[in-house]
Amino acid sequence: MLLAAEVPENVYRGELIQYPGQWGFQMRRPGIILVTDQELEALASDPDKVLNLTTGRSPRNDSLRGLCERAKAQGHRTLMIAFDHFFAQYRPGQNAPRQLMPDMDEYIQRMAKIGKFAEGYGLRLELSLLSPLELGKAYARTTGESGIWMHYREGMRDPKTGVFSVELWQHRNWANNKGVIDVEDAGVRVFAFRETPMPDAASRIVDPAARTPYHVVDPNTIVEVKDGIRVERMDNVVARSGDFRARRIRVYGTSPLAQEGLDRVLVEQL
Repeated sequence: MLLAAEVPENVYRGELIQYPGQWGFQMRRPGIILVTDQELEALASDPDKVLNLTTGRSPRNDSLRGLCERAKAQGHRTLMIAFDHFFAQYRPGQNAPRQLMPDMDEYIQRMAKIGKFAEGYGLRLELSLLSPLELGKAYARTTGESGIWMHYREGMRDPKTGVFSVELWQHRNWANNKGVIDVEDAGVRVFAFRETPMPDAASRIVDPAARTPYHVVDPNTIVEVKDGIRVERMDNVVARSGDFRARRIRVYGTSPLAQEGLDRVLVEQL
């Protein structure tokens, strides 16, 4: 095991000045912003393939070889590669969910090919790998575990028959800087409960029945409804905004319970 003092520092030395340690990060370096898996595939398989790599309104078509040749001629030592869906706005039609993520062997194999090619020009790779938005698919595939997002809506329930019906949006796609995400439907849960007005302690001296505009729910009286739940999906009632997609659903059913007076339900979409 090497001690910190024994690790050689990779100092950038120019004709007149050198940049040790953290100051080397201020050196300008060429970069590639990816917005699709296909761009990563192309860079790894054909360094001469010309791609649309624009990050603004001015066109920028380039190949991996051309970029590396200019970087070497200009004395650069680092090639930055990152994925940023934000720049898809300048490359129309790039809105498909990613299948290659940094925690996947398939991604690492392709990036290794790019790194091997860039190494021939004296370039090392600087990769965007630390964002939690880019991690998780390989973990979920291996373990079967993933994060859970919950969307909820409150509605009325017949306290005697148990009939209820609640409409809400079921999200289908999200998007962030690391790409479009397919949101998977993990089912719904329904909870029956009862609200009671919160008394106004300051006014009860004058009016014992005084109430505030607020209501309270006793957690011990909440009952989960496990039977008689149905979900109706309205595939033609949709919401769109950029890369966001959702469809309307109705969660309904008849759920008689032993507990009386539970006149409301909370529907959770997982």
